[in-house]
Amino acid sequence: MNNQASEWHLYRCKHMRHLAYNISNQWGKYTLYSICTLLILLSFSACIKDDFPNCNTTLLLQIKAIDATGQDITASGEAGGAKLYVFDKNQRLIQQLPVSADDIQNRTRIQLLIKGTNSFSVVVWSNLNGNQQADSLANGISMNQAFVQLKKNAEGYAVNPDDLFFGILNMNSSSANSDITLEDNITIQRKTAIVNIMVKGLDAQAANDYYFIIKGAKEDTYNFKGNLVGSPIDYKQSGEFNTSNTQFISSPFSMYPLSEGNSLTIYIYKGEELIATANTNNVNGGNIVPVEGVTTNVLIDVRSSLNVNIIVTDWNDVYHWFEW
Repeated sequence: MNNQASEWHLYRCKHMRHLAYNISNQWGKYTLYSICTLLILLSFSACIKDDFPNCNTTLLLQIKAIDATGQDITASGEAGGAKLYVFDKNQRLIQQLPVSADDIQNRTRIQLLIKGTNSFSVVVWSNLNGNQQADSLANGISMNQAFVQLKKNAEGYAVNPDDLFFGILNMNSSSANSDITLEDNITIQRKTAIVNIMVKGLDAQAANDYYFIIKGAKEDTYNFKGNLVGSPIDYKQSGEFNTSNTQFISSPFSMYPLSEGNSLTIYIYKGEELIATANTNNVNGGNIVPVEGVTTNVLIDVRSSLNVNIIVTDWNDVYHWFEW
């Protein structure tokens, strides 16, 4: 009887060791499986953080145009057609796309597929109609190497720029953990100014001899962040007398605005002879500073002592000094 009990005890011990081995083995398999699953999940979540190429963003973008007061003017069509540029998180160009004037005016959402990153910048320039230098950009170029520069005419003076609009949108969706689809808006507004010059006291008999030289612009270029950079440049503008031959008037002309602290000086010439120089408003002592998105009207009276008056009006709204 003692032998039978001993044999039964030995059998139970062997069975328990075998069962323990099986449980341990199965637990190891489950642990290994769990670790593998966790690593796979981490690899997917890391695609956003490390810009893994399998992570993509679909952006449904609407372009909104505003005036200098912030009023929505998209439906007016003034923004024209646009060029859209996409830069990655390292500010390298990865995509560019034309957008029609109709799509902007009708507020059509533009679909962009951004591959390999969820952090990027979108730059929009509109009305790039050839009056400034905006070279075709190759993918891979740095944002710091992209510019919209004034052209020069044969005399070396600035060509009046187009009615440019600009906007930039910076996207950073690093909190996402998979491909995502986003809707957003980008606001564009004018980057040029209008100047209108009217002069009293000139001889209408010499109408073809008069012209204006405008100095004071210190930068001739916009970068793709919308900031003025570059070199000084001058403008030369012609004009004509009104029907009563009392005022010599430049057609309203566009120009880049001035950087902070700068102002214009207007030189009135008759052939090679300098007639007058205007740079200060006699009414309040202010300088002539064209502002993007509005019209700066400058009236210069040379009949006796030089008098200058400056009135700022809405875009392309020409002010007339009938009392003069």
